[in-house]
Amino acid sequence: MLRRVMITALLVATSTLMMVGNANAIAISVDNTALTVVRPTSGTTQVNFTGHITISDGFEITSATSSSLWTAGGTLISSVFPDPTFNLDGILWSVTVSATDALGLYAFDSSLSSPAFILFSECPIGGGFCNSTGRINYSVNIVDSLPVPEPTPVILLGLGLLSLGIMHSRRRSRRGTRA
Repeated sequence: MLRRVMITALLVATSTLMMVGNANAIAISVDNTALTVVRPTSGTTQVNFTGHITISDGFEITSATSSSLWTAGGTLISSVFPDPTFNLDGILWSVTVSATDALGLYAFDSSLSSPAFILFSECPIGGGFCNSTGRINYSVNIVDSLPVPEPTPVILLGLGLLSLGIMHSRRRSRRGTRA
């Protein structure tokens, strides 16, 4: 009899532990995870990553974890880590770019082979098990200047339209002299 009671208690305890509870998950959408910025000639400039974070009812954002930000060649950005804002909308995190930062794509963590990342976590208000977003990979490309479209395509388009106008005008004048 004692054996049956122990087996029943064990089954109840096991089934209680294995019950699936309500799944809570923080979700994040980022407008653009790969941003390009012109290196400032002096001082610093802020690179803002914008988007939206949805948290579960009864939860609050509690932390952000991130990697440092490196180029594949081993250059570390001067601000090292992103600065999370803990906003739910708008600017979610930012990176400061300095006039002394080297040009290039900063897209890696300290291993120089894995993508740089940030993740946010939510925890129940009052304590309990927390959830995280998972890794959100991001990068910052620092350039000397943004590319300017070349004038050649615009000039060619203009010449083509001008030629069509001249051809149309000549056809009209030929029709007028025949009549």
